[in-house]
Amino acid sequence: MQNNGRRDPSDPGSRRKGRAAITVVAIVLALIVAIFVGRNIWHQDVKEQEEAPGQMATGGTS
Repeated sequence: MQNNGRRDPSDPGSRRKGRAAITVVAIVLALIVAIFVGRNIWHQDVKEQEEAPGQMATGGTS
């Protein structure tokens, strides 16, 4: 049987597989960065609440 230049749709090419792998890696990295940035913002808010005006920060030497 001749395929007439058409590819089997159930068999993705190597370029498509590579592009899918890059997409998956990019999504995972974006999630890691988003979690890291979000956690830093949350931590900054917690520190600001702990160091309210009129109170000294704990943990220093007196």
